[in-house]
Order: sequence, then C-alpha cells, then structure tokens
Amino acid sequence: KDKTTELESSSKGLAGAVGGLKTAYAALAGIVSGVVVVALGKALQKGIEFLDLQGDFINQFKGVSNEALKVRDNLVGAFGLPLAEATKLLATTGKFAQNLGFTAGESLKLADNIARLSVNLADSSTSGVTASQASEALTRALGGQTRGLIELGIQVTDTDIKQEALARGISIASLETDKATKAQIIFDLALRKSGQGLEAATIA
Repeated sequence: KDKTTELESSSKGLAGAVGGLKTAYAALAGIVSGVVVVALGKALQKGIEFLDLQGDFINQFKGVSNEALKVRDNLVGAFGLPLAEATKLLATTGKFAQNLGFTAGESLKLADNIARLSVNLADSSTSGVTASQASEALTRALGGQTRGLIELGIQVTDTDIKQEALARGISIASLETDKATKAQIIFDLALRKSGQGLEAATIA
C-alpha cells in the first residue's frame, strides 16, 4: 500500500483505538484514586483527543491524504506549530471550506494558506493574537463573517467583495450561490490587506 492508502485505511483503526482508550480511562477511574489517576487520566484524555483529531484529519482529506501530511509536516517543521495544533487548524478550515463547495484538494490548499498566514499574523501581532485565533477569524470570514478580521488589523467590507468580484468578471448575483468563489475572494482580499506575504505553498 502507498502512504495515502495506508493513512485512509487507518481511519477505522483509529476509531477502535479511541474506543479502547475511553474504556480504559473509565475502568482506571473506577479502581484508582488520588494523584495517580489524575495524572494518568490527563495523559489518556490527551491521547483520546489527539486520536479523535487525527481521525477527523484523515476523513477530511480523503483522496489527498499524502499531500495533507506534507502540508502538516511543513507547518510543524518550518512554521513551528505543534503537531496537534497544525492538525486541528487544517482539519477545521478544510471542513469549513468543503461545506462551502471546495473540493478536498482545493480545501487543503486554502487551509494551508490560512494556516501559514495565521502564523505570520501571530508573529507580527502586538496584541498577543495567537495562530489559532487568527486561523479561526480567517476561517469564519470565508463564510462572510468578516468582522472578526478587524482584530487582526484587517478590514474586508461587502463593498470590497463586490468590487473585487466585478474586477474578476464575476457577477455580484452569482456570489449568493457560489459560496466557494466568494470565500476565495474574501481570503485573497484578507491576504492583500494584511500586508503579509506567503512563502511558497507546500503543494502546487
């Protein structure tokens, strides 16, 4: 099996592992008490949470799993994000984008761009904005909730969106039904207005 097939076929195994950990956690809590169970319980809970997150990540990017791993590895290695945070940022944005009509591959590219922009915004923030907070604001903006971008020093208005659409030869009326196109316009405007550049994407 290639890496993509192995990753996607492991989804059921992850689900079983999560179930096993939850059972073990419940049993442990029933027979042990005090400081030991608290420490072990926290460790088990973190393991359960990451396995759940990993399962979401795998399912979200079915068909492009190998590329998704490369993107995540780059966010960890080149941008310094913890593994769990990089996994969550990509899976969350990817799911949101796919609900707007992006394909798995398109959503991965957008999630990669948003994650890298989020890290840059956090690094340059003077108000303590984290990469996770920036990513959440940018992801929500894709659906038209652009007010949260103001906290990042970015303002994207309805007028901006309409003018950009017209400049691209896209009718304003079509934005009401083509949510993916509107989301891409919003991100492109946010990127431009952020004054941040993005390093070369992990995938073309």
